[in-house]
Amino acid sequence: MNAVVAWICALGLLMPAEGVVRLYPILNDPTANPQQQRAWIKTPKGLANFVHFAAYRGALDANDLDAYAATGLGDAVWPQYTALHDLNNTMRNVVSRHMWLVDVSNYLPGDTDRCDPVSPGVSVCEYHLLADTSKLLALLGENFTGMDNGEQDGRWMGFAGQQLRGRGGSPKARQDELRQGFLYFSQHFERMADDLGFKLMSLNSLWYPHYYARAGYYTLLGAETAQGLPNDQIFYAFLRGAAKQYGLRVWGDASVGNRWWGPEGPKDCSSCTCSENGTSLALMRSLMYQQLLYNSAFFSFEAGWTCGVNKTQLSPIGIIQKAGKSFVDRQITAGGIQAGIGSHITQFAILLDYFAGFQPPRHLYQNVAFRVWGNIPWEKAEFWTHGVLNVLYPGYETASYFHNESGFLAPTPFGDAADMLLSDAPLWLLQRYPVVVVGSALRAMRSEVAKKLEDYVAGGGILVITADAIRTLPLTAVEAASGRDCNTLPAGAIVTVQSISDPTTPPKQVKETAPLKVCTLNWRTTAKTRAIASVGLQTLAAVAAIGTGRLVVIASSGVAGTSQVPAVPLPLAPSASQAVDKKLPIPFPIAQHVRMILEEIFMEQAVFQVEDASDSPALNMVATRRSDAEYILAVANTQLSQRPFKIRSRIGPIKSVDEVELDDAMVASCATPGYVPTHTPKGVDCGSDSSTTIAGLSQRVFSITLQKSNASIIQPQSPPLLPSHRGLPLSGTGSLVEQVLLRPSFFQHWDTIAVDWRYVEVRDTAALIEDAAWAIRQRLRIVVDFSSGANLYPDLRFCNNSAVQYEASIARVERVLGKMASIVHSDAPNRPNGVFSSHAILAFHRAPENYYSSSQCLADFAAAGARLANRAATHNISISVRVGLPGKPPANLPAAAALLEAMGSPENVRLALQLASVSTGPVSASDHPLLALVAVWMAAGRSVDTYNDGSGGLIGMSSPLACLKRDEAQWAAEWLAQRAHGSLLLHDASFPRELEDAQDAEFEEVRALEALELKQMPPATSICTSDGEEDQDSLQYV
Repeated sequence: MNAVVAWICALGLLMPAEGVVRLYPILNDPTANPQQQRAWIKTPKGLANFVHFAAYRGALDANDLDAYAATGLGDAVWPQYTALHDLNNTMRNVVSRHMWLVDVSNYLPGDTDRCDPVSPGVSVCEYHLLADTSKLLALLGENFTGMDNGEQDGRWMGFAGQQLRGRGGSPKARQDELRQGFLYFSQHFERMADDLGFKLMSLNSLWYPHYYARAGYYTLLGAETAQGLPNDQIFYAFLRGAAKQYGLRVWGDASVGNRWWGPEGPKDCSSCTCSENGTSLALMRSLMYQQLLYNSAFFSFEAGWTCGVNKTQLSPIGIIQKAGKSFVDRQITAGGIQAGIGSHITQFAILLDYFAGFQPPRHLYQNVAFRVWGNIPWEKAEFWTHGVLNVLYPGYETASYFHNESGFLAPTPFGDAADMLLSDAPLWLLQRYPVVVVGSALRAMRSEVAKKLEDYVAGGGILVITADAIRTLPLTAVEAASGRDCNTLPAGAIVTVQSISDPTTPPKQVKETAPLKVCTLNWRTTAKTRAIASVGLQTLAAVAAIGTGRLVVIASSGVAGTSQVPAVPLPLAPSASQAVDKKLPIPFPIAQHVRMILEEIFMEQAVFQVEDASDSPALNMVATRRSDAEYILAVANTQLSQRPFKIRSRIGPIKSVDEVELDDAMVASCATPGYVPTHTPKGVDCGSDSSTTIAGLSQRVFSITLQKSNASIIQPQSPPLLPSHRGLPLSGTGSLVEQVLLRPSFFQHWDTIAVDWRYVEVRDTAALIEDAAWAIRQRLRIVVDFSSGANLYPDLRFCNNSAVQYEASIARVERVLGKMASIVHSDAPNRPNGVFSSHAILAFHRAPENYYSSSQCLADFAAAGARLANRAATHNISISVRVGLPGKPPANLPAAAALLEAMGSPENVRLALQLASVSTGPVSASDHPLLALVAVWMAAGRSVDTYNDGSGGLIGMSSPLACLKRDEAQWAAEWLAQRAHGSLLLHDASFPRELEDAQDAEFEEVRALEALELKQMPPATSICTSDGEEDQDSLQYV
């Protein structure tokens, strides 16, 4: 490596006066993520400390593989489905050479499923992976990384409008549409995963990798870049965010074609001199180094590595990839990815609602602009998302629409350092980012998200949120007014902007170019708050110091323009969305004062700078951290002209900078054919690289050593374990699959669901098997609860005072038990085996009013229970009998034990104890042996009214745990402490039917349960009446 002159080192002494830069230093480790541990398919552990390259996409012939190995370009084969045709004879060729088989491609849903590779013209088809083929692929173990989900999100988006009609209307109606778009998308890709054997890699063409990752069937997340596709940096911001949320790795690919592939063709280097058309070599080269520093596990160009008569020579594309491999190999020999390449630095998280479905303003797959989920128009929330991204990646939306390739790699004035997260991101992950910007309205999981964000700020984070987002969240610190408490500032308003971190800095002023609706902020915190943007006495933005963090609130939607007066005339001309070499008009751009605020926040946490802040940004940079003082910085100039540059550290003075020699200097020149973008004038002068300049289209990599880092290291917090044997009853409409999918954070709180027995009764066996297969792949237990039917009349009768009704009831239960045992079976790898459910909850009912005594009923209950237990045993089903329901025997544990004895003490029968029935007093010595019989704890409190005394005031046993009084909470905690390992805790409170309200109540129950397990009072919550608020404090007992 060559030392760069000392001027760069001196610049390291110019440290900013802003706040301390916080930095999370650790490489993303999928094995440490609880979600990866739950996933059906795991990210290969063999990828932990290495980067692999693919440069061969042909058949698995031994001679061809040997020729590929001889090139030194990689050890991974990236074939099309036709390579699997003769796998019986060719698999050993891959196994014996210890190669990786990755992303087997050319699946096209809806095409012919006659996939004979010998037939002419069948290059793509709806390929269904056969069981025998899966078995052969399994011989590779984790070296087979899965079938290709190649650019299918874009294809789905292109046709989504035929399925999702985008009705519009109220905010609630729109939220329903967003959820429906997500469900359609999930259904589509569940079928695709089934076709392809449930082991896949994603090669995204749009920005939906989180939904793939959550499904649990993917080993790696990647994207096709360049071509007619969106900005690469935001592509990987989504991919990295999804990988970190769900425990995966990312991989990289750069296409040889551009948007004009059809009329012009892709890059052709077969003669060893590359054509002008297709993706420029310069862009391909920069995309490669960028994706390598993103910590990609694999990298490959799309094609074109070799050239010459027998393809024995390396083309310029092959030379570039081999240089990238050489760069990686040299770094990794220093100690794996962490110490070699380093961990990619991400300082900023953009948090979107789980169902947002955000996409770039225009893209290849639709001829209209500003849509999500294919057919739902943008609202102010999406324009805010776009505005935030445009501050971080200016001009990103031009990607693929300009012949000069602008937008694929946008300038990064604060570093290429953002991840896109969805609102189910756990707190431990949010805490790894110094800055979180709420990038959309957050309507899903409102209480849960609000709690996470408040904890994030209290723990030292900087949170930026708009008034629109605040209205959807029950934050305790602030609320945003609406309606009459809002007013519209006219275009031309002069806004005074104060520094966020240094109030002594003289304020700046900026003119808004479009009208802006601003609303009053009502602070409900004693923390110090300060206006940071204002017009006269009206606050447009404010900051509050909360805990050790800062809450920055924008008193508007964050974007300028109103529906009556947008920033550009609407509607747009039909040609505007697809206009070539023209920017897309944005009707609601980010407000100028908001841009200034974001720029200050982002710059405060930037690690390096390569341009003066006063310059119009033109360079992009990616940084990785190897150790406390050692960093790698890749700097690219995607413009044709030479630019000034200088490396500045914001985390400590620089000791040395060494430029890393890259082995492709012979082709990395604007004079090389095919190096510059298509239609570039001949003989263009790109300038030169020096210590103070970077040539046009140049990609440079530097190794930086600091004298000492003054960054504040964010200490990693170990993610909490996922819950075990904790269940949620599903009472909403729709299939169990949909109900779980619509609860984005479900598996952070539960691993079991309880469905009503009627759910099983009314569905045919095929539907239950489909549900069961999905549940098994999600590692989700299903319990079937018969309690709602145990009512004597009109449903289930277990008293034999009517032989006809008694036998009919027994028969109904037996039929449901039989359907519970519906078998999911496959001998193919990665396909589940099991049954719908192996556990039932059974309740009994009151005695008849006349002619039949309670003792007769009890005897019948014992007989019916024994009979059902025997039938259940033939299906390997266990039963738990509910104890403590008002008016329904058995009333208590001794009575329940007597009933089990009368049933003959079947081995497969235990008890389901109503916590509310025993939390009226402490655990006694006589209770301990009986508690061994409890397999299910039904967790809820007693519901009482205020009008009737004693037992007459008891309504039921389904009050939220969050509403327990002090003595009830103390006794409930004492009883719960007796819960045996492996017993199921099932939430049994009555939850609202409306999904958003249900999610809030469910989360409050989780919080209450976790408090009780710590022997503390459940936190105060709005779901309870005010009658017990004075008791909402911690219990100090052990």
